[in-house]
Amino acid sequence: MLGIGCARHTPADLIARGVSKVLADNGLSLDDVREIASIDRKSDEAGLLALSESRGWPLTFFTAEELDSELDPSALTDAVHKSVGAHGVAEPAARLLAGTHDLLVGKTVYTEEGAGRSMTIAVARRSTKG
Repeated sequence: MLGIGCARHTPADLIARGVSKVLADNGLSLDDVREIASIDRKSDEAGLLALSESRGWPLTFFTAEELDSELDPSALTDAVHKSVGAHGVAEPAARLLAGTHDLLVGKTVYTEEGAGRSMTIAVARRSTKG
């Protein structure tokens, strides 16, 4: 399960390259991904929607309140809060989607020189408890 936070208007191809790089750097592949999640304020974000459609990954959106309920107090990010209303997106989105507090990959920032955009990506494995 991927949690993704991204700057507004981040191109789909940049998001796809970021996801591929973060997965590869952590011994994972695109085939390991089943779903992605972000904050509900990004429900119209073309890059996220395109990634979801092109890979066939369901896309779930969580409210700021839901995301903040999954954050460790030490992980609170004021800059993100000013931008989207939650103190974090990638890690709590991955946790909520997977139904676990454990992350395979913690929040990782990805950008490219000259892109003018960045994103955060976190990875969790779906809980088998239930």
